[in-house]
Amino acid sequence: MAIITTSANELMQPIHDRMLVILEKEDVAGWLDPVTDLAKVLTMLRPCLPERMVAYPVSSVVNNTSHDGPECVTRVSVEDPRS
Repeated sequence: MAIITTSANELMQPIHDRMLVILEKEDVAGWLDPVTDLAKVLTMLRPCLPERMVAYPVSSVVNNTSHDGPECVTRVSVEDPRS
């Protein structure tokens, strides 16, 4: 298994400078086909369109790799530090 990252899209940039590669549906067959030209494969390693994603605050429980449950993706409210 490998995790492949790319530069962050506009949605992810405030959170991190890179993000996971998320393949488009139409790219999956070519990605899995061992005869796909390397140049074609490399075009698939691009940031996901930001409008296909949603970002929201989660608990810091996500920062510990031993946690693997719904609490890692549960939305939390964030108090405005200017208040």
